[in-house]
Amino acid sequence: MQNPDPNDPGLYPLILTGHQRPITCLQFNHDSDLLFTASKDGNVILWFADDGSYVRKYSHEGVVWSIDINRASTQLITGSGDCHAIIWDLERGDEIFNYTFESTVRVVKFAIGDKKVLIVLDPFRDTPGRILVFDIERFSTEPIAILENRSCARITGASWGFMNRTIITTHDDGMIGVWDPSESDDSKQLKKHVLGHEKAITSLTMARDYSCFLTASHDMSGKLWDAETLDALKIYPSDLPLNAGAIAPCSEHICLAGGHDTRSITTQRHDADQFKMRIYQTVYETFLGSLRGHFGPIHSIAFSPDGNRMVSGSEDGMVRMVHLSRGSFYHLAELSLPKRAEAATAATAPTTTTTTTSTST
Repeated sequence: MQNPDPNDPGLYPLILTGHQRPITCLQFNHDSDLLFTASKDGNVILWFADDGSYVRKYSHEGVVWSIDINRASTQLITGSGDCHAIIWDLERGDEIFNYTFESTVRVVKFAIGDKKVLIVLDPFRDTPGRILVFDIERFSTEPIAILENRSCARITGASWGFMNRTIITTHDDGMIGVWDPSESDDSKQLKKHVLGHEKAITSLTMARDYSCFLTASHDMSGKLWDAETLDALKIYPSDLPLNAGAIAPCSEHICLAGGHDTRSITTQRHDADQFKMRIYQTVYETFLGSLRGHFGPIHSIAFSPDGNRMVSGSEDGMVRMVHLSRGSFYHLAELSLPKRAEAATAATAPTTTTTTTSTST
């Protein structure tokens, strides 16, 4: 959607209304023309990124915590609280392979080259949390690597490192770990770990070149880390607990978002203005401004790989997509969302009642 007034620096959002419960995960495909949204309603919805048109739905029987798309945009993998990780044929919507476990699937991620996939499981009874690596060229139920998380802290995020040589994990006690998936000795699998935050780490975003990654935490800070040494390179302070972070493809900006959880909101007085996306200049750590419009804590944000779109999803079940132009974030000091027009409402998924959402100024 083009800005109707080229002299107005405002960013006009597109509202996607297809989920009935809070958003958990958002992701674009590599070509930036498809957007995937996951929710606690057990559904993953595929949209055309250009105009927000509904395409199809992929369903679980429990909360969908994680999704990933292969580089060719032919396969989608989803991980859910129903203890299943499913690889889908993206075009037809059919299941290709279904992994079944005894505990919640927290993270799923295709490896570079799309020949392997990592699946992170939550602890279950006496079984510790685990990182499993599967060969998806032959779709075996037997993992080719098992990494056991022997700490009592749950893994909240995971990503492949450079050339699939390592796996980086974040935990709900603030720890960050680097694992060697090729190591068979259990005592040597965890190569390095540091205390990255004082409270739970809620988001892990790897840079495009795998040289660094961004974390967001409930300790009200975001940090940029060296992926090899685990040195903290930059710190981005906030005044609210953070749930999500994203690195712009140009690497000039990072975005952080969050808000107090729903339990706190219902028992204490909080300003709705807290549910904003905060934009920072990456290198100088400068806070540039914020974008608002959600009515609940923001749980996920993402940039499209081509850098032309930014999307956010929150507790209110709403997905907001903004089309960006060059230099958009440098006008944030003057920015209003929007001043003279209501936000456009995208096509709603079938079986969902369309609701009109206006954007606050």
